[in-house]
Amino acid sequence: MLPQSYQKCLQGVLTPKQYVMVEILLTLLQTRRDVRLERLAKYWTQAIQHDSRRRALQRFLLLPHLTPKLLWFALIKALIKQQYRQPGNHSQRRRQKKLTRLLKCNQMPLILVIDRSQWRQRNLFMVGVAWQGRALPIDWQLLPKCGNSNLREQKALLTPVLRLLKGYQLLLVADREFHSPKLAEWLQQRGVDFALRQKRNVCIQQQPSQDYQALGSLDIQPGARLFLRDIYSTKTHQSGSYHLAVRWQRGYRCPTQPEVWYILTSLPSYKATIAIFKLRFGIEPLFRDLKTGGYHIEHTHVSEPCFLALVLLVAMAYTWTALQGLALRSQPDLALYLSRRPQPGRSQPHHSHFQLAFNAHLWQLDLPDCRALNAQLRALNPHKRHFYERGLRAQSLLQSCFQPLVTL
Repeated sequence: MLPQSYQKCLQGVLTPKQYVMVEILLTLLQTRRDVRLERLAKYWTQAIQHDSRRRALQRFLLLPHLTPKLLWFALIKALIKQQYRQPGNHSQRRRQKKLTRLLKCNQMPLILVIDRSQWRQRNLFMVGVAWQGRALPIDWQLLPKCGNSNLREQKALLTPVLRLLKGYQLLLVADREFHSPKLAEWLQQRGVDFALRQKRNVCIQQQPSQDYQALGSLDIQPGARLFLRDIYSTKTHQSGSYHLAVRWQRGYRCPTQPEVWYILTSLPSYKATIAIFKLRFGIEPLFRDLKTGGYHIEHTHVSEPCFLALVLLVAMAYTWTALQGLALRSQPDLALYLSRRPQPGRSQPHHSHFQLAFNAHLWQLDLPDCRALNAQLRALNPHKRHFYERGLRAQSLLQSCFQPLVTL
């Protein structure tokens, strides 16, 4: 059964038949993590022929209702509202309070992350919100070309997201592909802060009386930390005034020296800029979870409309699974049966919230198949009876609480 938030948003748009199909597909994605149409038709145990199941899935994925604006925007907005009010455990609240103090604001802004992933002829352009070391997808487009996006495409992706989240203070973080000062100016006009990494060949002017110079020509050494205020960017646009944070991390025991970070920003300090920019890396695990680390979306060869519908379903399944993992993480005794034990001195867990919840799905999925053999093995190890009883209680608790873990 889907969470109440999913039910409320989906049932208002879809017919009962379409809603049941969404529920079936999300359940398959939760347990199988494979979006290939042939595999979905194989896993779907409906009492019809295999070709009929495949054609039924194709017809469903071509429905005009399966768009982010109709099905996903209201849902992700409700989830963001809930998570924005509940920052998480003690360490996360402490980290958020530190960022708020660095940003010199009363409330932590929403961190938007924009990036692009390309494989074969697919060029997926996505914006998400930073969350728990990952990013939750908000909106996406399939670019009709290979290579980088341009300013027009970036504005087209960001405009509906800014409209959706207009009640929040927003901050956009992006890598070097989005270095354009025109994008920074466009964001500034809409009251959105930014931290945009720049290329080495971008020219800046530090003082009105000085000439423009390329960032790569700045006199800095490994270990340098600079924060240049009120600079102007590029000779062509002469856009400003902005700030520039420069960081060249010293490499220790590394065969290659780390790259220099040049970050164009509207934030007030060096520490705030670096701390916020590090949150950008959460979108890379998101793409990995969508591809080989999770749903294998790069292996599907469906048409573009079907592909975009599959991305929508994957976004729903991924967010649902990640929130379930967050709820499981709050029960340490139960989480020990689903992932490796935390190691002393390690700040990050071995498994993400997404992987933790997927392990729980697998544990439940395999219970009926191996129940008799597991009981036989327990009988052959009577000296381990106490540990088996604790594990059985954990299984019972997981089965009883797994479905309603995420409700709004």
